Amino acid sequence: MTPSPEPVRTFHALALVQGFLLCFALGFLYTFIPRRTGTSGPSVVQLGASLVLPVLLTASAWVEAWLWSQLLFLGQLVVLLGFVVPRVLLPAEGRGVPEGMVWVPVAVGTGAAGAPGCGWAARRAPSWWPRGCGWCSSGRWRAASPRPTEGP
Repeated sequence: MTPSPEPVRTFHALALVQGFLLCFALGFLYTFIPRRTGTSGPSVVQLGASLVLPVLLTASAWVEAWLWSQLLFLGQLVVLLGFVVPRVLLPAEGRGVPEGMVWVPVAVGTGAAGAPGCGWAARRAPSWWPRGCGWCSSGRWRAASPRPTEGP
């Protein structure tokens, strides 16, 4: 009997999206937001957490501790929201916030809303893991939006 490829696929998805892409987004937001809003960069605690949490969540996924990986992801999103929200709400004097910046906290919030669903699917309904995480993590808005109708 051959082992199921499901844990390997799951690890790869989490390592890619919640590991690598999260680090890319953190680096971008930690430099872009202070420049646009004229506010300070991340604190030592925020930066330290952002250095450690993605590594720990990837390691948790490697050992198939799916619930822990999602809890660590939630922790990182809380740190990120703690950085983004105050700077977007209170930019420096004379600095405006670009209109598109409203999507940053919305995107982080929807990621935070999806993480418990992924953790639940991993613990309680492993067969729903690929569908649940796909819907919760990446396709939430597309799945909820009406489908275009095909022509005649």
